[in-house]
Amino acid sequence: RPPDVIHDLLTTILADRLRTEGKDVVETQEPGGTEIGRQIRQILLSSDNQSLCPTAEMLLYFAARAQNFDERILPAWEQGAYVLSDRFTDSTLAYQGHGRGLGTNVVMTLHDIACHGLQPDLTICIDIDVDTVRTGLVGGGFMGRVHAAPARRGGAQLTAVPASGPGRAVAVA
Repeated sequence: RPPDVIHDLLTTILADRLRTEGKDVVETQEPGGTEIGRQIRQILLSSDNQSLCPTAEMLLYFAARAQNFDERILPAWEQGAYVLSDRFTDSTLAYQGHGRGLGTNVVMTLHDIACHGLQPDLTICIDIDVDTVRTGLVGGGFMGRVHAAPARRGGAQLTAVPASGPGRAVAVA
């Protein structure tokens, strides 16, 4: 699937670069960075779950995130490691909060609960055309449930993240 391949490649390149500089690096993904997260990911990506409502979808993402945060991210962070996560709350803000119309306040409230109020130091936003993404995911899971208009709204929101504050995020096209 094109977006996953791009995310995996960029995460691997960045992780390798940091490791060559002697940094301790932990790589993870959302959902799926833990065993429980992988089970939740299967629910989210299954084409059998086309009727999954937007609220349940968002809560599943945050259930996976809370597990990943407590099990992998927080311990690594406390040890001083760099944590590279393929997707995090900015994706949820874009696709569930904005694209699915659930709202920023709801997403950030759940983030504060799941992530103990901590924020990433940097978000790297990958700007990929929605039609390209949908072509790689036709018939399955999340993008199979999301029609083009909400996906475009989410993608537009995600590409706006770098403008949300200096040093908070960068865009990669």
